[in-house]
Amino acid sequence: MQKQKTITAVSYIRVASYNPEDKSAVYYQKQLIKEYLKNRPEIILKRTYYDLGVPGNTPLNDRPDGSKLLEEAASGKFGMVLV
Repeated sequence: MQKQKTITAVSYIRVASYNPEDKSAVYYQKQLIKEYLKNRPEIILKRTYYDLGVPGNTPLNDRPDGSKLLEEAASGKFGMVLV
């Protein structure tokens, strides 16, 4: 029996406007990722990057966690990004 190859993944969550009292958009995105991973044991979620209150037209490399995600992707620290 072959051993299933694992994939190291990260997730990225962004909301354009962020109100600390209203966490529903962040929660919903996290739930979608969790649901996606439920039947995919080969995918290991390493970390989640968050850019809260960042407009969608802001380039990824100009976002606080977006730029960190790009740096780590370039260095090969993970093989998949879940959004």
